[in-house]
Amino acid sequence: VKNDGAGGRVNFKFDAQLNILKFEAFDANHTKVVVEPDSINFWAAAALYNLVFFASAVHATMHVLHFLLTSALDVATYNFTTLNIWAETYDDNIANKYLQVFALLINDPSADGAIITGRLGFGASELASPTIREILKDNALLAWSKCTSLQDFLDLMFHKKVLESSHCLTEFKKHVALIPQFSTKCVESLSKIDSNAFHQSETHLATYLGKCGDFGQTNKITTIKSWIEIMCVTGIIHGSTLSYTRLLGVADIVKWRNISQEKWDEGDQQIISTGLGTISGMETDRHVMTASLTRPSFFNFKKIDPAFQKVLEEFDTQVSALKEAHKQKLLEDIDTLKNFGFILTDFAPDNFDSKQCTIATYI
Repeated sequence: VKNDGAGGRVNFKFDAQLNILKFEAFDANHTKVVVEPDSINFWAAAALYNLVFFASAVHATMHVLHFLLTSALDVATYNFTTLNIWAETYDDNIANKYLQVFALLINDPSADGAIITGRLGFGASELASPTIREILKDNALLAWSKCTSLQDFLDLMFHKKVLESSHCLTEFKKHVALIPQFSTKCVESLSKIDSNAFHQSETHLATYLGKCGDFGQTNKITTIKSWIEIMCVTGIIHGSTLSYTRLLGVADIVKWRNISQEKWDEGDQQIISTGLGTISGMETDRHVMTASLTRPSFFNFKKIDPAFQKVLEEFDTQVSALKEAHKQKLLEDIDTLKNFGFILTDFAPDNFDSKQCTIATYI
């Protein structure tokens, strides 16, 4: 993607322990710039700006994926009450998020103010080939549609050394490790509750998603187990939206949208206000593997079959224990919490620092 100068081209190289080995920068003509060792913070801000752009693009596309998957499950389970109640928990709210993505982030043809694709957004060029929309469609949305399991998704999205490192994504990996067992127990429980309705739901799920345009042509998410695993891992990743978008409140980072200008402009204001809007309105209990919701108007758990509810409660207890243990560890080192808490609290209990590992919803 041609970035028209926004963010600049900066490369940082890390080892498996996340130590910086080297960094280099390039000017608008792609010529390497001589960088002084003590300028690392200046160039790190540029790299962070580019990472926020990248993460925001992936985040927006994840909303599209969640809309397709939750609407599919809602329609597919119309004759299976327990599973349909679970599906409707997220369906309506995620549909609202999908509309907001179109209105604020990605449109075609692109409005000036669209954060990902617009002239006043992060800096992606409409003249680039392929466009940012084409890249996200082919390399994210359609690539995700081919994932039949958690492992497929991890292999696609993460470098093997990152997943193997004991220093990278430590809390993320603890939560992700629960997903295969969670999906297996959910499927076992649901199929025992009503085997015919369960298998009909899977058939309808595959049929619905198969009719979703280009997504349907590549889709391999055709079972409830696949659906649960892809929704869980992307939901956990989505929870980090509430930390990385806080970087849009840091002047040294946002200035890289137009580093040559001395004054803030309309585009700067646009990405700051839109980005910071994602950190408000978090709802307690609305997290991955939840077994209850504080606002019962959203979800009547009493109508769910007790056997399936028992599975939800088992894993809600496990993820809650992981979050509580992580919080206690953070509180043992207050200085680190103050300096890096905006990232480290992603995996703390709901509403600690206004965070949660949420499936595509925060307002």
